[in-house]
Amino acid sequence: MEKKLFEISANGHSYGLYEGKDKLDAMLAQTVDAGYRDFEGAADVFHQSVDEYLTDLKAEEIVIKNFRVNDWEGEKLAVYFTVEQDDENTDTLEWITDDGDLEEADSHIDCIDNFSEYLRGFVRGELKKFIEIEGERKKITELLAWLEENKVDEDEDEDENEDA
Repeated sequence: MEKKLFEISANGHSYGLYEGKDKLDAMLAQTVDAGYRDFEGAADVFHQSVDEYLTDLKAEEIVIKNFRVNDWEGEKLAVYFTVEQDDENTDTLEWITDDGDLEEADSHIDCIDNFSEYLRGFVRGELKKFIEIEGERKKITELLAWLEENKVDEDEDEDENEDA
């Protein structure tokens, strides 16, 4: 069975991203990672039943999909993508630099309030892997060249607007 990725949190605090065949499996992975042998061991420490312990934990399935590279209004290059958290989709983009790498300074990911630092880091890593795929790297190089060739000189653009 294929493993899925889940973000585990409790009381508004993210404990990170964990793989599992389902939510319960991922929550167990987080519990063991936190130093407990199993759910019963964690529940004992917190003087709770296992049901009470599990009620406090939340697991959201994370899927990143629909990666695509394209220009943005003929000015900049971006990688567009969707992050699915359970049933909530966030469609966004990250800029690609003139060197074909992921832009770090002007990040849309950092502006999304419901993304934890763990999720932001994971998304960045997945985007970097995506743009390094040979076919995508070639497409990025070609699109950057096209943008450069078709770049409108700002002075020329202003002159045209003045003449109109």
